Amino acid sequence: MLDITRIEELNATEKKSLLEVALKLSEEVGEVSQAVLSSQGASGASYKNLSLVDVQEESVDVVICALSAFFKAGGDTRSLQTLIEKKCQKWAANQL
Repeated sequence: MLDITRIEELNATEKKSLLEVALKLSEEVGEVSQAVLSSQGASGASYKNLSLVDVQEESVDVVICALSAFFKAGGDTRSLQTLIEKKCQKWAANQL
């Protein structure tokens, strides 16, 4: 199970600013894109020989960076849970 508390604790000692974390998040999203393109054999990207496992790993980096940004912006685990539930309800409603 995902241990949000562990991520929150690690973030508390993280020296990067919110701006730096946001930029790192953008970098990680780019790495997910590269992994997807390579794993799907997209023209110009297949030479990297990345797989769906690489997509998974890069996606986890995105999740960690996004949570770090959330906590740097003053969020806590309680507000995170509330917002996730709210966003999931919206997502579910849009699937009807």
